Amino acid sequence: MGDIEQLVLSSLAGSANGEIEDTWAFAEANAVDHQALLGVIKSLDGDLYVSTAPLSMQLWALTGEGEQFLENGSPEFRVYNQVKSDANDDGMDMTALQEALGDIVKIGLGPCMKSKWLSKKGDKICLVDASKAIEDDTVIMLTAAARSDSDSSNMPSDKDLAGLKKRKLLNSIVRKSMNVKKGSNFREKRVKKVLQLTKEMMEVREYGFMFRGLYLYTGVVFFRVELCVRQSRCPSTMFHNITSIAHVQYTDIYPLLNIKHILNLSVSYLTFTGRKLE
Repeated sequence: MGDIEQLVLSSLAGSANGEIEDTWAFAEANAVDHQALLGVIKSLDGDLYVSTAPLSMQLWALTGEGEQFLENGSPEFRVYNQVKSDANDDGMDMTALQEALGDIVKIGLGPCMKSKWLSKKGDKICLVDASKAIEDDTVIMLTAAARSDSDSSNMPSDKDLAGLKKRKLLNSIVRKSMNVKKGSNFREKRVKKVLQLTKEMMEVREYGFMFRGLYLYTGVVFFRVELCVRQSRCPSTMFHNITSIAHVQYTDIYPLLNIKHILNLSVSYLTFTGRKLE
């Protein structure tokens, strides 16, 4: 994760416009997992290192049947080619066509006649215009749709896409990604936050008492006071141990703490836990 985070920050710093236009393309270009990338960006966004905007793109994925069409040609094109290659002047016998292609005829003959590639005369299947060049439009459209994530210039019309979807050759999917820009706290290297407690945070009454004065390192003081309480055999010994903390251990290590602060915090802790200094 750290490598991805630094990659994002360095890329933003080195970018001419200070942004990553699309996280999906960025992930592919840098061979990183897109979901992992989004997790890192969300963390950076929380600390205002970056700002983000959601992106979405409609893509098309071929179904299993669509893949078969792409590989072998559409049923209508296969029927047309079979008739074109085997028909005589009177056309091709329906029985012969079914023997050559089997169930594909049931699927492909209707579209051929609808597109006026073929016509039916009795039990014969005939070419409508033998001189006309016919292309496999279905495969052409499927090929363009399959490339929708990288090239949308030759995309089929909405009507054609709906038709392919109705034939269960395509599925519509929405790909979500993000646009990322430098945030108000942007730096090329992330600096981890040190927890900073405010007076307001320390004065939350739900904890049973109100802190006054210094609010840093109170947890450390409370821990040491609890040890003193447990090690003391009488109130005078406990008081002596607590004042020792104030004189020796904490005023040297943490200059912001003085004796008065530590004693006040100690009394608050003892009151909260039901102990007394007598």
